[in-house]
Amino acid sequence: MTSKLESIVDHHVGLSCAIQPADSVGRREDFSLGGTIDQLEATSLSIDIRQFTGMTNALGRQVMVKMLRAFFEGAVMLLSERNGVVADFNGDGMIVLFTGPQRTENGFVAAANITWFTREVLKPRFAAYFERDGRPFNNVEHFDAGCGIDDGIVLVTRVGTSEFSDIAWVGRCVNSSAKLCKAARSPESIVVTHEAYERLDGIGALDQVEWSRAEPLEIGGASRTVVGTGFAAPPAF
Repeated sequence: MTSKLESIVDHHVGLSCAIQPADSVGRREDFSLGGTIDQLEATSLSIDIRQFTGMTNALGRQVMVKMLRAFFEGAVMLLSERNGVVADFNGDGMIVLFTGPQRTENGFVAAANITWFTREVLKPRFAAYFERDGRPFNNVEHFDAGCGIDDGIVLVTRVGTSEFSDIAWVGRCVNSSAKLCKAARSPESIVVTHEAYERLDGIGALDQVEWSRAEPLEIGGASRTVVGTGFAAPPAF
């Protein structure tokens, strides 16, 4: 067994990385094991359900499954309208990539749309569902999602074996956005890095956004400047 594992490591150490620039996220089925690696300039949006374990205990597993199904279906519809591509679902969260010149604006607006959907549609309708049964479920109010946004270079490749494989998304912005969405706390449900914030500068549609004071946050052993907002906006469609 040890020799087989050593052979696997030696194979990949000696294998050259054929990196090719890409303008958009490719189809998952087009990536093969040991094949080329796409390099993207992308904005990463990570979304995470806050206090997932506590919410599951409070609401019960079946109710939480219903809320997750509704939340993620609505979220995917909203982000797809802004040309976002789901990179991964990871339990109580998801990672979405946006590419192109307006990638950071699209990512931010998608986050604001999802925040609005959670507050104004999902939670009230679930609360009404429980009230119809004559049992108010105030814990629904605590259902919330944090969003983290960063921008940078992402490498995309397939990993695993012929029996089981998946797509890996490698880049600082992916890791940073995942950390930021967990750091987002109400009322500031959206947290962005300074790099992503700079890409939003001058966008007229965001004039009404109120940002928190810039603060340092350690991400991956490095100090990054981040800002937050509780901005929520209904979708344009």
